[in-house]
Amino acid sequence: MSNEEGKQKDITDKRDLQIVLTGGTFLDGNIYIDSFPKSFDETQIKITASYIHNENSLTNTALIDYNFKGTLTINFQGVDGIEGDKANRKLKPVLLSDGKDGRDGEDGLNGSHGREISVKVWKHTSDEFYVFKVEDLITNQIFYYKYYDNGFGVKIDASGGQVGKGGNGSKGTDGRKGRIKDDSNINPGDGSNGGNGGNGGTGGNGGKVYLYLHPTAENLKQKILVYNLGGKAGEAGAAGEAGDPGKALDGQEEGKQGIDGQVGKIGKSGESGPLPQIMIENFNRSTEE
Repeated sequence: MSNEEGKQKDITDKRDLQIVLTGGTFLDGNIYIDSFPKSFDETQIKITASYIHNENSLTNTALIDYNFKGTLTINFQGVDGIEGDKANRKLKPVLLSDGKDGRDGEDGLNGSHGREISVKVWKHTSDEFYVFKVEDLITNQIFYYKYYDNGFGVKIDASGGQVGKGGNGSKGTDGRKGRIKDDSNINPGDGSNGGNGGNGGTGGNGGKVYLYLHPTAENLKQKILVYNLGGKAGEAGAAGEAGDPGKALDGQEEGKQGIDGQVGKIGKSGESGPLPQIMIENFNRSTEE
């Protein structure tokens, strides 16, 4: 942005800056291309940036063309599970002398399964580029990807989703110290037990991939990599530490140390999908477009 004096000013991190994208998303200062295009003619991202500060406003629009210099990634992985919430680290005893037990961490959520997809590949009738038509066989949605053979490969990924880690258990609180006042003699409180760690989630299973290459695209067979691995097992949540006993005064009995919580259990890995099926098929490409 240039101000009235013609000086450049970086406003990337300003709260008053609003960025709207068509054909992509803007996140943390980066632009991401739409992962599920409805047409292979979608080869641009439109950016509209608006900055309004006090009475000053500025709006710019720009079009960015894809340069097709990079690996084409077709991502139909399962959705990753979410990490279990960590228990509150510290809890205060209310009226009792003994500490309060730590809370258990939540279990990590499971990853979802990879998708079952059919992929048809052919060279466009213009003889300039290739088309990847992907059909989600669960939802029947269809997406198109344009690919130029510029020396970069193609990655098709229908792996299972990764899983969430179990949440950590919280630390038990310490017992209250001993008190002696007038005729009252209150021994120190015992330390409380730590919370248990949450269990890790289960990885999603790999999906199924059916790949059909038209004879005009048979030369791409060695450039296409297909993944349908099972998602990894979730890590166990850590055990919460035990609380310490309260400090004893002269003549008082010592309080007891709390017990550490238990570590959560490691989750299970998902199963890999069946070997991808790659077939050469002379389908009618004109009807596919």
